[in-house]
Amino acid sequence: MRKHLVLVVGLLAIALAACGGGGDGEASSGGGEATATNQVDIVEFNFKPQTITVDAGTTVTWTNSDTFPHSVKAEGDAFPVSPDMAQGQTYSFTFTQAGTYAYFCGIHNSMVGTVTVK
Repeated sequence: MRKHLVLVVGLLAIALAACGGGGDGEASSGGGEATATNQVDIVEFNFKPQTITVDAGTTVTWTNSDTFPHSVKAEGDAFPVSPDMAQGQTYSFTFTQAGTYAYFCGIHNSMVGTVTVK
């Protein structure tokens, strides 16, 4: 019985480490928390990470890794709409003004994300 308990505890530790439970002080993309990156991957009809935080002057790049076309459209036209992107295509925009920029896929408007610019 004790061997099984040790095995279960070991597997839980591995699972937590794989989920970013290492506590290294970096932001994570889980749970909708802001992530310090300038790359957004479009996969499985989601923007990943869904929320990012960048400094003013940062160029954010969205990459369509999905097999379906997607686009990036800011609410209120806060930045230019991307063209429809096929798999492997990218769209980039440089954020120069501080603020919070909500966006969605212009083709699949249930896909949403946010860029916060400091």
